[in-house]
Amino acid sequence: MIHIDLLKPSEHRFQGPASGKFLRVAGAGFLLLLGVLGATHVWTSLESLRQEFQRATATWEDLQPRQARVLEVQKTAEEMEKLINEAGEWASTRLEWSRILEQVQDVTSATTQITRMEIRDHLEEPAPPANQKTSPPPLRYFRMTLSGRIYGARAEEQVGMLISALREYTLDGQTVFQSLELQTWQEDRSAEAHSFVILTRGTERVLK
Repeated sequence: MIHIDLLKPSEHRFQGPASGKFLRVAGAGFLLLLGVLGATHVWTSLESLRQEFQRATATWEDLQPRQARVLEVQKTAEEMEKLINEAGEWASTRLEWSRILEQVQDVTSATTQITRMEIRDHLEEPAPPANQKTSPPPLRYFRMTLSGRIYGARAEEQVGMLISALREYTLDGQTVFQSLELQTWQEDRSAEAHSFVILTRGTERVLK
């Protein structure tokens, strides 16, 4: 077989090992490409995070007024529930004054005249005991002042019977008057009568 070489000697290229300069240029280009790809990835990630942050901010700005309204409604509901509970507590300690006044009328003798009656409701918050941090529940009680006159020779006996009857009076099994005191006892000779003032304190009722 005859081999004919048509290339000039100056046009011949040899496939031999790559030169050091070529390897350095190729390596630098490869590193530059990796750097560009890495920077592109970082920039893309940062842009994605920025967009996510913007969406989260917009969502929060949209939800913030709603959250404020929810908190306001919740606060109002708690206040209403507190008022309802307090009203229930006061109702549970309410006294049937119609029955109490009927009893006062029943135990008042025919010779006794009630000229003035004053009733005041009180609320007391006891101090906590020395070994406790929480205070006991509040106490509700009333004070009633009875002023009047008793006619006849047995006036002193009549006022004693009135005080005893009120002290023994119970309502639904509970003593109504915790204490009674004859504050004033004065003779009125011109009218053949004695004037009196009786101070009473009702039994304490616990507001739970």
